[in-house]
Amino acid sequence: MGKKFKQLIRLNSDDLILYFSVVGGVFLLIHLITACVLFFGDVGSSPMVSGVVLPIVAGFMAVIATISHVGVAFTDALRFGQTRKTALALTLGLSAFETISMAVLSLLLTILERCFAPRLWAALTGARGYVMESPVPVPEGSTAVETGLLYVEDVSLDWWWALLIPLGCLLLGLIIGAFLQRFGGKAGWILWGVWMVVCFGPQLLPWDRLPSLPLFPVLYVLAPLVALALLIWSLWSLLHAVVKA
Repeated sequence: MGKKFKQLIRLNSDDLILYFSVVGGVFLLIHLITACVLFFGDVGSSPMVSGVVLPIVAGFMAVIATISHVGVAFTDALRFGQTRKTALALTLGLSAFETISMAVLSLLLTILERCFAPRLWAALTGARGYVMESPVPVPEGSTAVETGLLYVEDVSLDWWWALLIPLGCLLLGLIIGAFLQRFGGKAGWILWGVWMVVCFGPQLLPWDRLPSLPLFPVLYVLAPLVALALLIWSLWSLLHAVVKA
């Protein structure tokens, strides 16, 4: 199993490089836009947003990667004579490896931003320094740049999001991939309908009245149960998958 897993990682190394390129490209784009705004604009503050944007981008790429592996790597393994359990284990292992790798990359880039970006931004604005985490004591009627300081705001997610986003996106990709593997083109319409409900459903709900409804607390229990049921069904479906030769 270990040898097969290493071979599978090597075979999909190009995909991992592509995913890294997307995460790294978003990081560079964020800082290119920020640098242009600070250099050409008269601004006295700038947020560091990589701690929020990059984990979300990495999670989105993890969903895409998992869907792709369920549709390609899993079915190819079955065609080449692997058992369903082995094929599923290899697929989940590959998806988890890529998901964790992208999460680590987003974390490293966030650390890189915090270490070097404030100094660079202060230099671009001509400020003598920068202030983190607390409001700048700006005299009334002045801007932060006029006081010689740049106010840098650290916008980041709580630590537990670093665990929840990769795990949630991995499971979401597995569920979507299982639907597509089981139902083919019909699953696309089902997923499209769910996506429309997610996009437009919240706009139709009376959010100010929901907490007072008797059944509202049940949603906190029902939502995880639905997710668990979908995960169990996805694993069952893949372990009983029929793949044409």
